[in-house]
Parts: sequence; structure tokens; C-alpha cells
Amino acid sequence: EVRRSNKAAIRLYEKIGFRIEGVAKGYYSDGEDAFIMRYNISRENGGIFRNEGNP
Repeated sequence: EVRRSNKAAIRLYEKIGFRIEGVAKGYYSDGEDAFIMRYNISRENGGIFRNEGNP
């Protein structure tokens, strides 16, 4: 999660591949919303996790 007002953090996360997935209304104690961000780990983007049998 990241504060909706934290534009620098949002840009950084998006630059490295995170995408906004949703909004958590009133997430912070001051009532500010948070963006829920997700990074999809896959072979296409160089993810380190593979489901190919034994590690």
C-alpha cells in the first residue's frame, strides 16, 4: 500500500513494474486512502519464481 498523495513513491513503484490494483478507503489514521499496488512475477518480466518441479 502507498498513500494516495505520495506521487513520488507511486511513480517509483510504477517504474519498476508495480500497478495500482485498488484503493483502500481511509487506510491511514488521518483518513487518507491508500493505493493497493501489485507486482506480477512471471517469466516474461524476469521473475525469479518458477513452477518447474524441484528447486
